[in-house]
Amino acid sequence: PYDVGEYPLGPTRRGYVVRGDQVIGLVAAVEAPALVVREGSGWRPWRDGAFTSLSFAGDELVGLEHTPWGQVLWRGSTVLARVERDPGVLAIKPLTALGLGSHGIAVAPPAPRGVCLAIHGGPIEQVGWPIPEKWLAAARRGYLVVAPDYRGSYGYGRAFREQLVGGWGEQEVAELAELVAALRGLVAGPVVGVGSSSAGWTLLQLALREPDALDALSLVNPVLDASSLP
Repeated sequence: PYDVGEYPLGPTRRGYVVRGDQVIGLVAAVEAPALVVREGSGWRPWRDGAFTSLSFAGDELVGLEHTPWGQVLWRGSTVLARVERDPGVLAIKPLTALGLGSHGIAVAPPAPRGVCLAIHGGPIEQVGWPIPEKWLAAARRGYLVVAPDYRGSYGYGRAFREQLVGGWGEQEVAELAELVAALRGLVAGPVVGVGSSSAGWTLLQLALREPDALDALSLVNPVLDASSLP
């Protein structure tokens, strides 16, 4: 599970600890992002979590961990500082815990009255930490925020990532259509698609090909030529 060559590092999930000419630590986007430390010719898990800003203090690693609700500064096994938001009644769950077959996470209010489908850009990227404030705002207003890692996302191995190569705009759109259909049976109320950059383009393809899939779109700097839209 810690084959670093198999799991590429996303831009917010990497950091290096250099001692002399040796790299002894990094952040790996694996099944769950984890910091691994070089031990001889191999690697061992140091701590689960998504870390950046790594350094070395004596014999202890110092790193800034990005949690779902904020950030924690570690030195070895000691917490030096913690800045985290109070999630209140919200809960973060893997999509599989909701009976959905997709990779990804959900931010769930107690009684959802609709769905906010939040798609990551890239298109080869993955859901990041901490949870964006705009997702929390939507969840506090009663929306189940669903953030999938469709096939082609980081974090699930090279074979999973490469499934999107040559199929962008087709494969993930079909997968999202299946996800929305499952969500319709899970939560009553509108389904709103939210995304930026390439995610905006993907959501627009979904809306054009499956007109009944989404009730509304919120696109930020989407990859599209508005003059070419039907």
